[in-house]
Amino acid sequence: MKRHLMTGGLVLVTGLFLANYIFSAIPDKEWKQRQTEFMDAYTKAKTPVERAIAIRTLAETDHPGIVKVLVDTVLPRELKENELLNVDIVATSLSKLSDPAAVDELISVTKKTKSPEKVILIQALGKISAEGATKLLLELLKNSDNLVKTAAIDALAESSPPEALDVITGCLESKAWEVKVSAISYLAKLKDDEAKKKSLEALRSRLKKETGRLRNDISEAINQLMAQSDQSPDDNNKTGGTFSFFDIPLEGDVVFVIDVSTSMEGKNKDGINRWDKLMEQLKQSIEMMAKSKPAVKLNIIAYSERVGKFKDGLVPTSDNKDAAIKWLDTVKPGTMMAPGKLGAFTNIYDAVEAALVGQTTAAEGQRIIITSGAPTPYSICLMTDGKANRGKYTVPDDIMAALRVLNQTRKIRINTIALDLGVEEASGPMYAVDTELMERIAKEHNGTCKKF
Repeated sequence: MKRHLMTGGLVLVTGLFLANYIFSAIPDKEWKQRQTEFMDAYTKAKTPVERAIAIRTLAETDHPGIVKVLVDTVLPRELKENELLNVDIVATSLSKLSDPAAVDELISVTKKTKSPEKVILIQALGKISAEGATKLLLELLKNSDNLVKTAAIDALAESSPPEALDVITGCLESKAWEVKVSAISYLAKLKDDEAKKKSLEALRSRLKKETGRLRNDISEAINQLMAQSDQSPDDNNKTGGTFSFFDIPLEGDVVFVIDVSTSMEGKNKDGINRWDKLMEQLKQSIEMMAKSKPAVKLNIIAYSERVGKFKDGLVPTSDNKDAAIKWLDTVKPGTMMAPGKLGAFTNIYDAVEAALVGQTTAAEGQRIIITSGAPTPYSICLMTDGKANRGKYTVPDDIMAALRVLNQTRKIRINTIALDLGVEEASGPMYAVDTELMERIAKEHNGTCKKF
């Protein structure tokens, strides 16, 4: 009996050894092939977007060799060329790898890199449960660069180490708008009872000193912390929205980003088309904004295949109400196919980029520019009736990644409206709206998504 057991054990061990040899050899062989395919695609890519596709494909491979390729080959080039979206893809890939070498390399590169690329790497560090990553993030809280400090606050939000609380509470007094927004968001997510108590005191004290969007953010944070403790919401004197768009309450300066592709002429079974519904809502909003106290500014971005602007930047609504409504008549879907107009397709990313970037900075080619300072505007309202099929990025994951990079230090709230009105049911799937993408954009950018 003992001999049989020994023999059986030897067979089992031998079998496991052979299985391990076979299954470890296959990935190595596949890895070499994937590495060759990647290098060929990456070096031949003519645009950053094509390189992004190659990087994403490589990142799907869970092999130790990926760290060396990403850190030695890809990251240096993307950092040098300031291609922040591709830096984000690499950093995110490294943060997901189980190999400790990936963590060490990410920490090392972050220490050496300067802003704005440093901001991207910091965000990736926040996804890692490693002592070295947390230690570096805590050090960066004291950085004099507001972009770096903002990124460090955001990155620490998930782990919320106790030693960060005093520093982040102190950030409520910062002169930098984006630092305060990040600090408010951080404090609203705390779970520890003592930490919540301290945060509530700091937020209530700061509430009296703020107005507009910041006051509302603090009010929401206070009520969020109280709800976690089963307490009734405070009467925080929240300023609230004085106007709305598709039932979304708004405050402060707004950019409306509206879809004017030809599908906006689509009608439902009751004969109502999307364009008429949009104009009804938009004109009501503009009328309310013109009467708003305190005064607010607006801009309108119209997009289909290309992007058009009412103005280069925000302008006072009261002085430009009539001109804005008149301008809308020049971009309605019925005129889209005329020479020099905006086209027939749906370019969601470029339109939102135009709204986020504004008149003082620009996205150069494929490059994404990160800036510091109070955002213009406070919020964006993105409306579409279709799916992204034109522009720099058309794949939803790429759109999400690019917007995250572009908006992570601007902190602009993005509300979304998915406008269907039953047109898809009446006219077919080609008129379908990508509600999932609209929901993702609103959720990630602290906005509200409405579906009609």
